[in-house]
Amino acid sequence: MDNYKEASHHFYNELINFSRGKILNEEDIIRLLELSFKENKLKDLEEISFYAKFTKGLLRIIQNRDNSIDDEYFEKVKKEYSDNIQKVKSGVEVIISSGSNFIQEIFREKYFQLTHESLSNLNNLCSDLERIKMYFNSLKERKN
Repeated sequence: MDNYKEASHHFYNELINFSRGKILNEEDIIRLLELSFKENKLKDLEEISFYAKFTKGLLRIIQNRDNSIDDEYFEKVKKEYSDNIQKVKSGVEVIISSGSNFIQEIFREKYFQLTHESLSNLNNLCSDLERIKMYFNSLKERKN
C-alpha cells in the first residue's frame, strides 16, 4: 500500500473515533484525505475545514432566525454564508483537481450543481469537514 494511503486511512480511522462515527460522506472524505496526503495538501484541507466549520455556524444562525435578529444583520450573515460556502467549494476543487476525471465528476455532480439537492449534499460535506477541523484542533491541543 502506498504511504499516502496508509496515512490517509490512519487519519480517517482516528477521525471516525474522534467523531464517534458521525461522518456522513465516508467515501468522499476518504477521497479528499487520500488526495490531500498524496499531493501534500493537508494545509488546504485544514483551511477548507475552517471555512466549513464557519459556514455551519452561519447556517445555524440562518436556520434558527428569530425576530430579534434585524434584517441588515441577517443579510450580512447570508452573504457571509454564501462567500464561505464558495471558499469550501473552491478549496475542494483544488484538492480534487489532481484526482481522476471520475472523482472530479463525482464531486461536480454531487456537490457543485446549482440545485437544492447539491446544496444539501454540500452542507452535509461541510458537516464532515467541520468534524475534520475539530479533529485538527484536538491534535494541536495534544501537542501543547
